[in-house]
Amino acid sequence: MGGNGGSNSAVQVNGDAAITSSSTNGRAIGGGAGGTGGIYGTDGGGNSFVIYRAPGTLGSIGSFIISPLLDYTWRANTANSSPSELNTYPPAEFANNDTLRYVEIQTTFAQPEAPEAPVLESKTYYSVTLMPNDAYEFSMDGITWQASNIFTGLTSNTAYTFYQRIAETDVARASAASVGLYVTTDPAPLTGTPAISNTAPRIGDVLTATLTDTNNTGTLTYTWKANAEQIGTGTTYTVTLADLGKTITFEVTSTAETGTLTAPATEAVRKKAPPAAPDAPTLETKTTNSVTLAANDAFEFSSDGTTWQSGNTFSGLTPNTAYTFYQRLAETADTEASAASAGLAVTTDSATPGDPFQVTFIANGGTGTMPSVIAVGGERFRIPTNAFTRANHAFAGWNTAANGTGTRYAPGGEIDNVNAPITLYAQWTRIALGIGPGPIILPNW
Repeated sequence: MGGNGGSNSAVQVNGDAAITSSSTNGRAIGGGAGGTGGIYGTDGGGNSFVIYRAPGTLGSIGSFIISPLLDYTWRANTANSSPSELNTYPPAEFANNDTLRYVEIQTTFAQPEAPEAPVLESKTYYSVTLMPNDAYEFSMDGITWQASNIFTGLTSNTAYTFYQRIAETDVARASAASVGLYVTTDPAPLTGTPAISNTAPRIGDVLTATLTDTNNTGTLTYTWKANAEQIGTGTTYTVTLADLGKTITFEVTSTAETGTLTAPATEAVRKKAPPAAPDAPTLETKTTNSVTLAANDAFEFSSDGTTWQSGNTFSGLTPNTAYTFYQRLAETADTEASAASAGLAVTTDSATPGDPFQVTFIANGGTGTMPSVIAVGGERFRIPTNAFTRANHAFAGWNTAANGTGTRYAPGGEIDNVNAPITLYAQWTRIALGIGPGPIILPNW
């Protein structure tokens, strides 16, 4: 007897239904009868096959043999029970005893050959991308397969083996796995927080580099820079005079991780901190209009604690007047000036009638010459006639300050009781030409 299309048919062996043929995946399997008969049909590719039973009688043990060498699965069951797999060719054997059984023959598709090893397209420290192929599946253990050619969540700087196979289709099984492709993920980028121990350095300070919360697994290298120029290496750096006014930072790299981290820059380097203030200055000599302090080449001197000079002599002072003098260690190439010392109080000598005092005249924007003169101490002094000129300006008198904020004297005026040297600055008013009988005189601004 035979079966067609998607129908089922039975083969009679010694008059009993012993084997059932069925249609699997659209392939019809026919049936034949007799102790030496068999079941025959074609597979999905049109290839003929024959399944036959070796000679024997019902209740005896026989073998069902498949030809040609295709892959089939034999399943047997008692009536109304689920099939249980017995064996898979070669050879497929079924013990046929006196209990009525059914045999289900399931054909499987042919398996294509394994493809070549996959090809690397790209990689990072956490992913690998293989060359894509819509017909393939991919795996990195040969067991678990995925359609995507991208593998993520990998460990940095770690070796993996990747495989590919031709995916199963409606007409073919999945192929065997290819040979492996060995890929090592990239090292991870270096991470962490770089910092400098002192962000307001001075010359002579020792700076220390740190890198915290880092993923580093290798050896770190620190490179110090001042205004982007390399100045040293190592975990510490001593600030030098050459760094004055520059900002300092460092860069750190690893032998295992990739990339470079840069620490935030410091403030501009300053000179060494000032030394302690010296003692108060010592008086060397004084006159009616001058004071000389004890000299020291390392010191600066001041009569008000604000304006400093390297010379230790103060002149142009007023007779019989109290002054306070200070000294400090002067600023050097690498060290700031010290604070001011305590003050030294000095009173200039009283003027003696008849002492000579020089009176000096300054053109203050004008031209010409006017010699200094001597005034007699204790006597009234008449100011000589002005000898300076200034284009488009008129002479307006004298003043003890160049900007006119001192004591003012009229042209040809007098100074009562001269008791100190005096410097007088010519004062001017600007002349503007206007409409009328004469010029217009404007203030001198």
